[in-house]
Amino acid sequence: MQDGSGLGKQIPALNSSSLLITDREKVACQIYRGVAATDSLPTQLQMPANEDLTPAELANLMNYMLNRWYPAAPAVKDNETENWIQSCKDSEKPGF
Repeated sequence: MQDGSGLGKQIPALNSSSLLITDREKVACQIYRGVAATDSLPTQLQMPANEDLTPAELANLMNYMLNRWYPAAPAVKDNETENWIQSCKDSEKPGF
């Protein structure tokens, strides 16, 4: 798991998830608001919300993941995460 490979159906893999590259806003929202356990998700566990994170802390966390598994990807900026958090707050569904 420390290598980002996940844990079967309980924890999805990060090291092979294209979402970190293709849908950063969704990833930011999932980290910020959490993800409820549903039958349509590949996992059966809920991911708790992290609504105390500042935009800078969220950007740092996302940049850590990107640097770890996708080092050629462009960095996430604080102003991006600030906008994503606001969009996420405006969304009706947790984690989009």
